[in-house]
Amino acid sequence: IRDRDVTGVQTCALPISSREPFMSSSQAKSKIPQISDNTCVLGQLIAEQRNLSRVLHLPRGEVVYGYCGRSDAEPSIYFIEQGFVKVIATSREGKECLLGIYTIGDIVGELGFCDDLREEMVVTMAPTRLRRMPASRLMSSLDRADLRECFIRYLADRILQQQRLITDFVTADSEYRLAAVLMHLAHKIGQPYGPLRLINVRITHEELSAMVGTTRSRIGLFLRRFVEYGAVLRGHRGLLWVHLERMEEMMSAILTTRGQRFSSRARGVHSEVASAWR
Repeated sequence: IRDRDVTGVQTCALPISSREPFMSSSQAKSKIPQISDNTCVLGQLIAEQRNLSRVLHLPRGEVVYGYCGRSDAEPSIYFIEQGFVKVIATSREGKECLLGIYTIGDIVGELGFCDDLREEMVVTMAPTRLRRMPASRLMSSLDRADLRECFIRYLADRILQQQRLITDFVTADSEYRLAAVLMHLAHKIGQPYGPLRLINVRITHEELSAMVGTTRSRIGLFLRRFVEYGAVLRGHRGLLWVHLERMEEMMSAILTTRGQRFSSRARGVHSEVASAWR
């Protein structure tokens, strides 16, 4: 059922009994984001190193490490066991860029293996439980073949995700970039309910604008278009639901429209050049 909030944007009114869409028993078994086999095994292997790691319980909005707040005397790797964190980098001009949002099964702080100082900041977006292991201890633990293989596969998968996002950022306009970011988050941290994925952490327009590289007003405009198309539903507490199939259709439509605009501009430029040569 859909209704409209005070801003005139469609929202998703969920069943009163559960405040969630109806789902099958198989869907109900998994209430956390899907985690790949590599990260599951990697998390288990890191958790086994109890004498080499310790657990941190942090509230929402706490700085895990970074250029302000908590800092590591020794660079450490953090395995997320519960909650959400965001990774932020700042340009020389002081402008913040939100590099990514990570959740259960993810690792942050891998740049601790670099010789240079880390330039990113990690902040919790919800009450979060992390397992902290000094980078030097994890490096020595990589003598284990099973841990080494999982860690390398995880880093390779992280690089692949970043390459895809960079490709979208370089080749696409801001509306398509927002759609790509929402699809990425839906697949990465979304809870599945049939064709929908619930991004179960509140992401503000400001945070989305820092991820996409555009203004908050344009983020609001694009989200309204996505809602009207049915690619995005607004839930309670500002949570977003992404309809995977409709979002893919929306992305294809954006590319088609962009191609038509480009062809129109190219024809116009060609006519102007031809007229100048006459």
